[in-house]
Amino acid sequence: MKKITLLFITTCLCYMNGYAQTPFWSDSFEDTGSPSSGTRSAPSAFTTNTSRIFNITNDAGVSIVGAGVVGNSYAYIGADGTKFWAGEDTDNGQTITAANVLKTVTWTINISGKSNIKLKGLFAAGNTVGNAYENGTASSTGVFDYMSMQYRIDGGPLQNLLSFYPLANLASGLFPDNDFDGNGDLATLPLSNIFTEFTGDVNGTGTTLTLYMNMSMTSSAEEVAVDNLRLVEVPLASAPTDIALSATAINENVAAGSTVGVLSSVDLDLGNTFTYTLVSGTGSTDNAAFSISGANLQILASPDFETKSSYSVRIRTADQGGLSFEKAFTINVNNLNEVPTDLALSATAINENVAAGSTVGVLSSVDVDAANTFTYSLVSGTGSTDNSAFTISGANLQIAASPDFETKSSYSIRLRTADQGGLSFEKTFTINVNNLNEVPTDLSLSATAINENVAAGSTVGILSSVDVDAANTFTYSLVAGTGSTDNSAFTISGANL
Repeated sequence: MKKITLLFITTCLCYMNGYAQTPFWSDSFEDTGSPSSGTRSAPSAFTTNTSRIFNITNDAGVSIVGAGVVGNSYAYIGADGTKFWAGEDTDNGQTITAANVLKTVTWTINISGKSNIKLKGLFAAGNTVGNAYENGTASSTGVFDYMSMQYRIDGGPLQNLLSFYPLANLASGLFPDNDFDGNGDLATLPLSNIFTEFTGDVNGTGTTLTLYMNMSMTSSAEEVAVDNLRLVEVPLASAPTDIALSATAINENVAAGSTVGVLSSVDLDLGNTFTYTLVSGTGSTDNAAFSISGANLQILASPDFETKSSYSVRIRTADQGGLSFEKAFTINVNNLNEVPTDLALSATAINENVAAGSTVGVLSSVDVDAANTFTYSLVSGTGSTDNSAFTISGANLQIAASPDFETKSSYSIRLRTADQGGLSFEKTFTINVNNLNEVPTDLSLSATAINENVAAGSTVGILSSVDVDAANTFTYSLVAGTGSTDNSAFTISGANL
């Protein structure tokens, strides 16, 4: 049979712990093994008929009528086994007074050596349409409808465990009374025909626990049922023992606020919830670079491996009870292959007339990844007009043919650098040709004949030079050598022979 349970968590009524809780005592109200130890006493138990009962029964033994349609009976859902304890019209036909209506079951249980004890049980209720449970001024008899669990330890004071009452001064359903003021709490859900588990704290230690189950139902129109009472010893809460982070490395260049990893805690109390914070202490050097959102550790600024390759943070996990554990983590930054950012050439000028294949300059790359290697190539694109005039050997840019300033004074080329991962950068360069002073290639004389009898010092002709360097100026002189036989018969003035 499917059991539907509802847990109300309050300061004094209910408690949940992640440990597996094996009962050290139970009463399932079945024919055998109930209770599992100790004694159960119910001198006022009775079963007059299905409408008057304070006793062990089953669905067939009670006459509860569904609240939906008058006359349609419905069964309890979620009972543990086939039997449970029910109370209906507990005055059993007597005059309705508080004393006549109240009926009690008493258990005596040995709790020697036990501590932090919890009572668990299944509780249900039902009433006929138009006949709600009465409380306060809503009660025509002055007697309230309610159900409660109480206890004493070693004959000490009577203490409350669980309580279910109608709402204050109303005829209503039977609600949990978490503050034990004799009024149901509107913020909770009322009992229904579905058995629901509730838990109460047994405060204190001792030898003998006396447990009381009280039922006060003033008519056959109201009924309450209890099943599977258990006592469990819950270990005291323990502090978290470790913190885990789902990832301890993050890629460089991720966006600010990116999540490094998700935090989780190791704790024997399986039902605990945790709050995470960055705290000072050993290993907290870089706490200021991070924040925590829920269980997510986030980096505040985009990380850069070349600037900082790892961070140290210290994190605390605290459970809902304030118990905590701290741990330092090293967050590594993954070094990604980044794009080269610039391309340099050691020289961007070459002398004219150098040999074909001469090196213009050596290429180098700017890249934050210092260990990268690079491949250089001439590529088409803006500025690649003269690429065909050059070649690249390794990192050396070489001119294919001997340059001549007077023919072409500069070249435009486009180069690419690519790292070993294929990431690349391109740049245009202008290669200038240095204009060298070249040797004149010829000498001419405007006239090579002169008339006899001209006056001494007469000009034979004007000298001029042939030189690729068009802007050059020239000085002329008579020199010894082949053909200089008659040099002494002449003089040169400027360019005049």
